[in-house]
Amino acid sequence: MYQTLAGDQEAPSLAESYAVDYPHQSIGASLIVHADCFAWLARLPENSLHAVITDPPYGVKEYQRDQLEKRNKGQGGIWRIPPSFDGHTRAPLPRGMKVSDCLREYETGGLRRTAEDKPFSDVIPSERTPRRERSIAPHPSLKPQAFLRQLAHVALPLGTGIIADPFMGSSATVAAAEAVGVPCVGVEIAPEYYAMSQVAIPKLAALDLTEVSKAHTQARIIHLNMRY
Repeated sequence: MYQTLAGDQEAPSLAESYAVDYPHQSIGASLIVHADCFAWLARLPENSLHAVITDPPYGVKEYQRDQLEKRNKGQGGIWRIPPSFDGHTRAPLPRGMKVSDCLREYETGGLRRTAEDKPFSDVIPSERTPRRERSIAPHPSLKPQAFLRQLAHVALPLGTGIIADPFMGSSATVAAAEAVGVPCVGVEIAPEYYAMSQVAIPKLAALDLTEVSKAHTQARIIHLNMRY
């Protein structure tokens, strides 16, 4: 299948460009792939992705299938990667620096302006994932659509390109991209979450957050009035 572009030019679809030879499913303008993301990424051509929005399993090792099976059987398994592992010492921030220091020195946050044409803040308003979203995609690390849709919008500075979520999990990132009208490729190794995403993505993407946002704002006003 090909997508028709301006001037009757034809470009390969997402599946032809990004599925490689793994099981996959097209959903809207996006694509989900059932694969080990490390193997998948190694087979992509250079400069083929424009942005990555993902939440990797903490440390990666403890979420590998063999470690999960060991823990489920009560036979050990790695729970949390220690500060030093496999010859590498983790250092998420330069020694002696806080996140705010890194923001000032390295000038992070250079992303697309918001839909309101304002600079994207380094602090993103968010909240707990609503119950209705958790009922659609029961995953232990499900992020709220109100949060992820902001990221999907700003991740592409020119408003065009391909977003990837190589640790798709709940599929919420793909759903957020669909909701804001940008294509996303999600890759998931766990068969149960890959299957869940085929149903969850259209439902999450179709959620209208306007009324929910109004309700949360009103609840916060009531809460503040009660406090003061």
